Amino acid sequence: MNDRRADERRFDDLRESLLRAGVAARTIRRALLEIRGHVDELAGEAMRRGTPEREARSEAHALIGSNEHLVARYATRPELRAWCCRWPSLYFTLLPMAAYLTLAVAVVAALFLIIEPLSGYLHRTHIPPTVSLLIATAAHVLFLGVLPSAVGTAFSVLARRRRLGFRWPFAGIVLLGMFASLLNVEVVLTGGATPGYAGAGIGISTESLLEPFARAVAVILLAYLSMRFAVSRFDRDRCASNADATD
Repeated sequence: MNDRRADERRFDDLRESLLRAGVAARTIRRALLEIRGHVDELAGEAMRRGTPEREARSEAHALIGSNEHLVARYATRPELRAWCCRWPSLYFTLLPMAAYLTLAVAVVAALFLIIEPLSGYLHRTHIPPTVSLLIATAAHVLFLGVLPSAVGTAFSVLARRRRLGFRWPFAGIVLLGMFASLLNVEVVLTGGATPGYAGAGIGISTESLLEPFARAVAVILLAYLSMRFAVSRFDRDRCASNADATD
């Protein structure tokens, strides 16, 4: 049992080292599976020659080399490294922008599919202006606050899972906040002859720079707080998982 635990500790250390070296997750899974199989094969051959299991497994680990040697074999091959580790400046800045726009378009399409069948009902009903204002405000907060914050948080957690720093993820959050501050999203839902419309645009007014600046700061702050909360929870879960494995 102790030998198996020692094996698991070694493979856990190897997995962590490969992650920190930037090796892709799928490559790590395949490498660990192959190395485990090789160790079992070598140990089995030794035990068939009459070597005790503990010594057989120790010899097998010695034959495959140290963790540093194994990590070097994978980390020195660029094609085996994760994209986010090979090009972090692009991965955590441009990709979040593309993800945010894709997610926003998907949400708009979903809202259209939900509301379009209700157009007949909206023609025959009256929606108070207060409700229309709440709907417009909620759409504004969703598209210009919640979505960019969620995207920034997701990429920050990804960086943490890859054992990367927060320099580029935070840069991506800043860019998302600045981009969202330039957007103008309007969703109006009323009853009667004109049941509503939706519109979006991008631009900045030179007459009032304070409003987009305040919006950018608000989005960046919201995304940063969400990022810190999600990352701290991920760290707690990882520590708890490591503690359970040790026990």
